[in-house]
Amino acid sequence: MGGGGVRRRDSDRKRGQGGERRKGEHGGDGKRKGGARGRKKRRHIDSTVYPYLHRLLLFLLFDTERFDDLVRYIPLVWRSWLSSFHHDICNFKEEEEKEEEEEEEEEEEEEEEEEEEEEEEEEQEEEQEQEQEQEQEQEEEEEEEEKEEEEEEEEEEEEEEEEEEIIN
Repeated sequence: MGGGGVRRRDSDRKRGQGGERRKGEHGGDGKRKGGARGRKKRRHIDSTVYPYLHRLLLFLLFDTERFDDLVRYIPLVWRSWLSSFHHDICNFKEEEEKEEEEEEEEEEEEEEEEEEEEEEEEEQEEEQEQEQEQEQEQEEEEEEEEKEEEEEEEEEEEEEEEEEEIIN
């Protein structure tokens, strides 16, 4: 009378699965009978639509001009919440921009200070080099004077020797 279909269990019916397993009392490989009647994968709106909605919402919230145009199409229940959220985001963006500007100014000040320090160091090095050169010049002059004095002394000694020889 009945068609010779595959006996289904209650749990199989709930899940939309095909047939009972082969393994069991009568042996088998553990696969279900029934071919391609496998369980269908349920698609949730979360996995497909929400990411796009989320991106769209963020884009609209960050884009002030378009947000103002599109607010009127948003239901009244969400409008105040979205407007306040948008306002918060705008404030947050402004604060971030201010912080970035302050950081840039601080960096510029630091760079200027570093440049000034480098210039001061260079000036100090130049002064030190000039002082060293002056010291060297002074030493050379002193050495020359000493040599001249020694030469004069030697000449005087030679003259004295010559005079002594002449006298003798």
